[in-house]
Amino acid sequence: MRRRLARTLRDVPPPPRKAGFLDGAAAHLPEIAAWAGLSALSAAILAVVSAVNGSFPPCPDLRLSLTEQISVGGTISASESVRFPFAPPGTRRIRFTYTKGDVSYEGVSYTSDPSVISKYPPGAMCPVVLDAENPRLAALESARPCPYPWWVPAGAAVALAAGAVLLALAVRSARATVAVLRGGAATTGTALVCRIGGGRFLSRIFRRVTIQYSFEDLSGRIVRGKFTFRGAEVSNLPAPGAQVAVLYDEGRPHLNALWAEETGPPPA
Repeated sequence: MRRRLARTLRDVPPPPRKAGFLDGAAAHLPEIAAWAGLSALSAAILAVVSAVNGSFPPCPDLRLSLTEQISVGGTISASESVRFPFAPPGTRRIRFTYTKGDVSYEGVSYTSDPSVISKYPPGAMCPVVLDAENPRLAALESARPCPYPWWVPAGAAVALAAGAVLLALAVRSARATVAVLRGGAATTGTALVCRIGGGRFLSRIFRRVTIQYSFEDLSGRIVRGKFTFRGAEVSNLPAPGAQVAVLYDEGRPHLNALWAEETGPPPA
């Protein structure tokens, strides 16, 4: 279906106007796509980091107070080069053994600091910090047991929450635009600027037509607006200074839109 911009009030169909969510979302597509992408990327990072960190003992420096920690002697059993997504280059897995009472344990820590790596060659003695009540919870004093520090998943979680909130606000704006298209008051405005954009691939679908315009609300105030059509017909676009049909919320004039009618399929 092609869309033809309504040029005068005579072209605006009477309420209720047939407008769907996609008609409102088209005007807010960049924001919706950006915040949806941020949410998806943050969720992926959070999932990867949580999965990797969850495979190893919790970090004593984050979960234990000083009164719960004790230090014992240990021995480095292995130092291995590993790679994790988003982890610093040169990260190594350092395995160590230690004894608490009559029981021997094995622990693992990670570090990318060359000065720390040089301190723990295989066979070297090392100080180990562990939980006095749960000796399995242990780490080397100067190396982290988890590949990612706490602020990496925390930052991803904050970005995910921010993306979700901003996406919800963009969807809310799209719904408000739909409400204006369906039941807004009609008036005549003046086209100010008209821009056409879009790629070569499937240009009829992805073509963007952005029109800036101004109109007068019920109080006589001049309100400026901007509206974007997706896949619009470009043969009947208004020139600067031409009249256009504007729909707006009488109580909130900043909520406004232009109307485009479906004119049927393109000729063969």
